[in-house]
Amino acid sequence: MFKLLVVLITLSFTVQAESVTKLRSAVSPQYIDGLQHQFINYISEKSKLDIEISFIPFARRLEHLKQGKLDFMVGLSLREDREPFIHFIEPSYYNNPNVLFVRNDSQLNLQNVSQLKSYKIGSIIRSKLFAEYDNSSQKITVTTITQLIKMLSIGRIDGFIFNQYGGLSKVESMGYAKQIMVHPIDLPGDAREFIGISKKSSLYRDQQLLDEFKRIQKDYLRLRKSYYQQKH
Repeated sequence: MFKLLVVLITLSFTVQAESVTKLRSAVSPQYIDGLQHQFINYISEKSKLDIEISFIPFARRLEHLKQGKLDFMVGLSLREDREPFIHFIEPSYYNNPNVLFVRNDSQLNLQNVSQLKSYKIGSIIRSKLFAEYDNSSQKITVTTITQLIKMLSIGRIDGFIFNQYGGLSKVESMGYAKQIMVHPIDLPGDAREFIGISKKSSLYRDQQLLDEFKRIQKDYLRLRKSYYQQKH
């Protein structure tokens, strides 16, 4: 009887491990074939898993991850309010600081971040950044970075906050590199980027695959360098 029980338990774990052959992830519709998209494809190639990639705005991606409709996301900041439903693979795979984008003719004379409350500063909806900004009545949130860039270009906002490298890439690709620049002010906050796993996903229960993801993410810097070399 004991041997039969051991066999059944072993078979159960084998079936569970073998069942993780297809995963779901998503990136912004603004970055089709962008770096995050290529990173997920790289994970798929190296892990030999079929990964279905959808194109969904950030707030909805987070909600889908919470509900288990997505198995994982890349490019996530580690936040305490996300930890109940997201397992963050540590260490982070990259540091990508948030910066303030302004027009080249901007007159913003900022000495500290508390002064941001005097200006209309945009960001992506549900991107919790830092208290001085998050509590500002002037804060403007939208769905995509494309909206932020267009709003800044016509003066509807005074600036917007976004991660430095993704923001610069999008500004350049949209043809606004001569009109929009990074303000020199340093913004507070955690700049690390993580792979986040939904705690409702079968991936979260597969330690072997989690370890594999951790190994694969070590290649990110090389992948990123290759990506930007091809763009220029």
